[in-house]
Order: sequence, then structure tokens, then C-alpha cells
Amino acid sequence: MLLSALRRGAIRATCVVAGGVSLSEEYPVFTREEISKRDGKRGATWVTYKDQVYDITEFVNAHPGGAQKIKLAAGASVEPFWRIYKQHLDPAVDIQEILAPMRVGTLDASDFAKETTMTKEKKEDDPYRDEPERHPALTVHTAEPCNAEAPVAMLGDPYITPTELWYVRNHH
Repeated sequence: MLLSALRRGAIRATCVVAGGVSLSEEYPVFTREEISKRDGKRGATWVTYKDQVYDITEFVNAHPGGAQKIKLAAGASVEPFWRIYKQHLDPAVDIQEILAPMRVGTLDASDFAKETTMTKEKKEDDPYRDEPERHPALTVHTAEPCNAEAPVAMLGDPYITPTELWYVRNHH
């Protein structure tokens, strides 16, 4: 797949040639909508990490935490899940080295900017203005007041439920 992409000119790989001259790298650009369609339900499984897009289809069953865990991020960013499963952020693990062979593209700059600067405009009289950020894996039934549930696959892993997945019901 990579070789055919190189032949098409869709990818120009990074390499360092003798004398220290390096070539830049270019990957195709994908929108968040395009990536979300590759959720593993009908074919390929793609995820994003920062502004990079990865095809993890062949890696899913080899994932040390199990296929069920990595599929939670299918078609989306792995970063919210890595805030819970922090071993991915361990400096001793070179995650970029593991992901590099699976890279297929770059997330559209406007989509990346939206995701990294997402702040909801909240009015002063909004009773829900102080609500915490919700984890994207939650199944949301109503946004305000928040009524959501964590996927079964994420319960019990770790032993103490992370704050982002904690379900709170507020009765007025």
C-alpha cells in the first residue's frame, strides 16, 4: 500500500541522504468527516493522534490492550483514551516509532484547529456553564443536563473510574 502511494506521488517520504540533506514529508490531507467513516465497521480502521492520521486496521488484533479497547477510538482521536490509559504517554515508550509505519495522512488543519481550541461559548445565565468536559466515548442521552453512560468496555479498567467517565446525576 505504501509503495503504491509513493508511486502515485500521494506520499513523499522523509529521508536523510548522505551529507545531512533531508526531504520534507507530505501526506494526503483528510477531514474529520472522512476519518470518522473509517470506523472499522465496514472496512478500514483509522485513528488520529495530534494532527496525524493512522490506518490501524492490521494492528487492531495485535493491540496489547485488546482489540475491544483500541476500537473505542476507531474513526476518531486516540488522545482522550490515552488520558485514561496513560501507558501510551510513558516516555520510555516511543509511540511515534510504533505509529510511524501506519501513518496514512494528515488531519485537515481547520479540523485540527477546531479540536484543539474547542471552547463552548457559555452565557452568564447558563446553569450548565460550569459543567466539566465530557469524555467522547460516553453515550450521551442528553447534553444539558448531562445524562450519559460509559461504554461497558471502559468500566473496571482501571479499578478507579476516571473523573471524565464518572456518571453523576443531579436532581434539582
